[in-house]
Amino acid sequence: MEIKYEIPDDKVRSFTGSAKRRLQEQAQKYTLEIISEAEKVEELIRENGASTEITDNIIFQEIERRKRKI
Repeated sequence: MEIKYEIPDDKVRSFTGSAKRRLQEQAQKYTLEIISEAEKVEELIRENGASTEITDNIIFQEIERRKRKI
């Protein structure tokens, strides 16, 4: 499943084309970093033989952890 999202035009109306591209690149980079860290967390807590399952709680915890680092 591909995940896509949209930002309303009124939020980026004053952005230049290059600013929009930069925002898109950074949003994708940030998302991929969260996914990578969530995979690591899930791997640490997964029981032997259990299937991989990344929950919303794992994602939430990773986002909160990143906020504390700032």
